[in-house]
Amino acid sequence: MQNYRVNFVDKDSVVLLAQDFEAQTDVSAVLVADWLFDACSEVYSGYELWCGARRFIPLAHMGVSWTSLALSASEDSMRAVQQIVADRERTILESGEVIARSRRLLRATARLETTLATREAS
Repeated sequence: MQNYRVNFVDKDSVVLLAQDFEAQTDVSAVLVADWLFDACSEVYSGYELWCGARRFIPLAHMGVSWTSLALSASEDSMRAVQQIVADRERTILESGEVIARSRRLLRATARLETTLATREAS
């Protein structure tokens, strides 16, 4: 596991919120960051993903679709990504930050938690 940080930024690239997380691979970390940004995109203009001094380029800037990257990941990897995203979304919702009132984030978190609960039940 490696440590990553996703910084959510405004239109001037000023960091407004940072979230740290661990992921197995760089691909998993990119998926986590992109998924989180999608849920938070009504408040933030973009994101930066870092692993130490390494900065990753957001998927949208590379012309790579989230779906194609997700399809290349194993089922176990995607389950781990979903769990990380759900944990980070829950942390953001409980943070008291402006994003915590985001309806988009609330809907995304509820959908993901339902998906994870359904998988655990089967």
